Amino acid sequence: MPGHSSIPCELLVSLLATGTITTADTGARVFVTSGKRGAPYYHLFRRSDGSQVLFVYDTTASPTVDVQLTTAGGSAYTCALNGTSAAYTGFRGHVLRDLHLTMGHVAIFKFSPDHG
Repeated sequence: MPGHSSIPCELLVSLLATGTITTADTGARVFVTSGKRGAPYYHLFRRSDGSQVLFVYDTTASPTVDVQLTTAGGSAYTCALNGTSAAYTGFRGHVLRDLHLTMGHVAIFKFSPDHG
């Protein structure tokens, strides 16, 4: 589909093929903080190693959002479709701040466990 991102299988395997994973969509809430409110979607997974993986996207607009997690993470990393990752500095324990979504493109984050 033009203008929409697809996620390479290798990236999905590296993020999710780590033993047992559970869906945890109720463990995240998305709040539009600026821009046009579209139709934000998200899926949160918890891995058996304590890490969490979040996919967030919007199909109709490009808003800026905050994502609140019920389970704290130690650090957040944004994962690019080419398999690279980088620390996301707008993360503070439970809240991923100032995430600009681009319509039709998925943003992927991995959260390391919070070791207290």
